[in-house]
Amino acid sequence: MARRACPPASPGYPLRRFNPHDCVPLLERLFSTGRDALLEELPPPRLMCTHMPLSMLPPAVVDGNSASKIIYICRDQKDRLVSMWHFRKRNGSQDLPLQEM
Repeated sequence: MARRACPPASPGYPLRRFNPHDCVPLLERLFSTGRDALLEELPPPRLMCTHMPLSMLPPAVVDGNSASKIIYICRDQKDRLVSMWHFRKRNGSQDLPLQEM
């Protein structure tokens, strides 16, 4: 979104210094911490991420009449399971049954 201000080859490129999750605000976190007023302060175009299903987003966003664009990323379930197994193993909770995942 800001390639002109921060070209990917520059040493100050945000993804060279931060985790991608630190570069894009998580919508749920803004609301859970009471910082939802920050949404109005973000300069347009606003880029946010969320884990909410499409059905929970406001109708103004998903009705097709707004200027909002949605990129939906779906992860392969086998990949998700293997990733969760490695995460739990690394954090010492590998004894939890797989049904809870």
